[in-house]
Amino acid sequence: MIKVILFLLMCVTLKAYDTLELKNNFSTINVSPYIYYINDKEKFLTPKDILNTRHLKKLSIKANLKPNLGPYWSRVNIRNSSKNIQNFYIYNKIPGMNYVDFYIYKNDKIIDTYFLGDMRKQNLRKYINRYSMFQVSLLPNEQVIIVSKVFNYNIHNISLSIINTQKFLELESNLLFVFGITTGLFLSFGILSIVLFAVFKKIAYVYIFLYSFLSLVYMLSLQGILYQINIGLNLDLINIFAWNSSQLVSSVLLLFTYYFFDIKERYFKISIIIKTLIFANLLFVLIQVYAFYINREMLDISLLSPFPIAITSVVLVLIGLYIKEFSVRYYLLGQIVFLVAVILVTLRMFAIIPYHDFYRYLITFAIFIDMCFLLIAQYIKTNFEINQLKKNKEILINQSHFSSIGQAIGDISHQWKIPLTQVSTSFLLIQTTLNHDKDNLITNLKQEIPKLTTSLSLMKKTMDEFSDYYTKEIKKEYFNPADIISNIANILNSKVILNNVKIILDIDRNMKIYGYENIFSNIIMIFIDNSLDAFQMDNKNNKIRISIEEKEKENFFIFTYTDNAGGIKIEPIEKVFDYFVTSKKNKSGQGIGLAMAKILVEERLNSKINLRNIDQGVEFKLLIKK
Repeated sequence: MIKVILFLLMCVTLKAYDTLELKNNFSTINVSPYIYYINDKEKFLTPKDILNTRHLKKLSIKANLKPNLGPYWSRVNIRNSSKNIQNFYIYNKIPGMNYVDFYIYKNDKIIDTYFLGDMRKQNLRKYINRYSMFQVSLLPNEQVIIVSKVFNYNIHNISLSIINTQKFLELESNLLFVFGITTGLFLSFGILSIVLFAVFKKIAYVYIFLYSFLSLVYMLSLQGILYQINIGLNLDLINIFAWNSSQLVSSVLLLFTYYFFDIKERYFKISIIIKTLIFANLLFVLIQVYAFYINREMLDISLLSPFPIAITSVVLVLIGLYIKEFSVRYYLLGQIVFLVAVILVTLRMFAIIPYHDFYRYLITFAIFIDMCFLLIAQYIKTNFEINQLKKNKEILINQSHFSSIGQAIGDISHQWKIPLTQVSTSFLLIQTTLNHDKDNLITNLKQEIPKLTTSLSLMKKTMDEFSDYYTKEIKKEYFNPADIISNIANILNSKVILNNVKIILDIDRNMKIYGYENIFSNIIMIFIDNSLDAFQMDNKNNKIRISIEEKEKENFFIFTYTDNAGGIKIEPIEKVFDYFVTSKKNKSGQGIGLAMAKILVEERLNSKINLRNIDQGVEFKLLIKK
């Protein structure tokens, strides 16, 4: 009676472990329901302890564990219940586990050991694969017990899979092909982003390139590809990539958003939030690197790695909802897809939802979709800005004619001062004579009328020159550049005399150019007027030299304009062509003259304008096509 009771107590207290039965013609088997495990925080257990103990917990169907410090020990019983020899691979289902040790027992005797994981050098492994895997061969009715020890610096997963040898080779070949295609797509996106940056000079394209590059590194390290291809990378570095790429990706997305929506200029509070999140992400990266290389007791902080990217994703979606722009819908769609993926993967990592292999690829898929939407959004915005710029340029070109007229009127007023003073003096003298000395009126009239005639003729001549060159339609025609430059010099004559400037023309008087006569005169007006403002009045050697050389064989004219007014002090010198940049000492200029000249040269003369400082001044050079 006592023996029966003791036997019944043993049956109650001792736990029998389920055995996985292998049937004929199996393809893949999820081993998770047959795995029993224990957490070994104290790190005192041995494979023999796991073989003999009856106090292991059964792994749930979720197959993944909540974040915790390891290592984890596990065991599984496998028996070949078929009548054939079974050859198969058994492997940990998660690439990138740091340390995975397998101990294979038959009849309570260890027959083989495998020390795997991506922190073990590739040359120490029999099979270099992204998974921690090995091959098993079982005779009919033969049974093995596989004891494993898994230690990872991040999330632990002790789930195993069994797969037929041929099936595994086919599956891996297909997956590697998919990874190759994905890598090509990410590289293509990166190259396209750089090309678009080179064309449009928008910094947001650089961040799309970084997004593509870091996402590719993240995928290749997370999926174990960097380990498998064995290109000589440090194993610690591969793990750093896997841990920190997500935070770097988050930072790049924040930077893209910052520049895409011009956050700094338009949304001060959002700017503070973005900068804070970038700082937090980068600080988390530095802490993880410190923990890995210097103080590994802090490595449990890596368990928090999903949170920075999850918080960033939520903020990016909220920003997209807050900002009202025509291109934001594409940005928002991409961020929503990314956020959904991050939420699902985070729930899986913390064992809130069951594990599926699909989650391993979900983030990569979401990043790809997000990248497509970001490129579309940025291209639409860039195209809109280019169209606006074209419209503004067209308006500026049309207004340049009137701007030049206004400038000329100002210079004409200077030239009218002397003859107007002369006219006023003559009329005052005639009026005085009429009132007080009528006897000498005829004599004074004879003296003053020629002066009046001369002064009025000079004023009429100035107005005729103005009318000739600023009342014509803007259309292409043959014109004489020497005559145009001479008349511009006459219009600016008062400033030329005031600044003691000598204008030297080295141009064939019979030369004809086919183009926009008014546009050419506007450009000459801007050049000369800028030089006149820069000259020192007390210098008796102020010179402007203008030459046009005809190149028959090359089919273009070389226009060269030089002065000795001291040169341009702005650095880099090309910045003088930017809007609202002026080199005038009194800063009274609006800073649009040379910017307008550059547009006129490029848009209407179909030419390029080159600028450089020479010994005592500046030189402009234009190549004008015939």
